[in-house]
Amino acid sequence: RERVVLSETFPAMDHIAIKGLADVALDTTLYNGHVTTGDALWGDLPVVVLPRVSMASRLSSSFWDPLPEGILVARSLQDYEDLAVAVASTRQMLKRKREALAKAKRSSALFDTQGWVLRMERSLRMVLEGG
Repeated sequence: RERVVLSETFPAMDHIAIKGLADVALDTTLYNGHVTTGDALWGDLPVVVLPRVSMASRLSSSFWDPLPEGILVARSLQDYEDLAVAVASTRQMLKRKREALAKAKRSSALFDTQGWVLRMERSLRMVLEGG
């Protein structure tokens, strides 16, 4: 069944849960989702991305390194379409992707806020002690 659902803006408390109702997130190719991509991944939603030349169009593909389970990187517009259709129309593939993403995000540095804070504090101490 083919469908694209465009929605109104939702309250911040609800938007990640609502994103989780989708099958796949399609990142825009000119300007990537940035925080929106992170939100989709946090909601266990696979994201299809097509990196281009500009930094703004490549940011979402950088999420692949810490969380390859959630990012599907296309190499062309046709590949972008094929990946989106494959994930959205193959229930078993979608289920595997979402389960792998849910498991992987628990140990991914991408969502390790406490670890990030500890590394940031250590960096700031090094700057202060070195100066």
